[in-house]
Amino acid sequence: MGDISLHEYDNERPLISALVIHKANDKEQGDGFYKLCEEIYGDNWESLKKDKSFEKRIIDECHEFWTDVKNYKDFINDY
Repeated sequence: MGDISLHEYDNERPLISALVIHKANDKEQGDGFYKLCEEIYGDNWESLKKDKSFEKRIIDECHEFWTDVKNYKDFINDY
């Protein structure tokens, strides 16, 4: 998932791995997601994990981008 998100980030698209969450009770992204965000954004991963507004923003960006029909058609086969 990290490689996919880096590909998306390098192509100025949102981190699609934000949509992948634990099946367990917490329903959150794993630590690896936040460590990737630390690498990309330069903020401490543990702080990012605690910041629910960050999580919501990243998820919302992903939903907004990929529910746009033009974006979907333009990038669906970009892998």
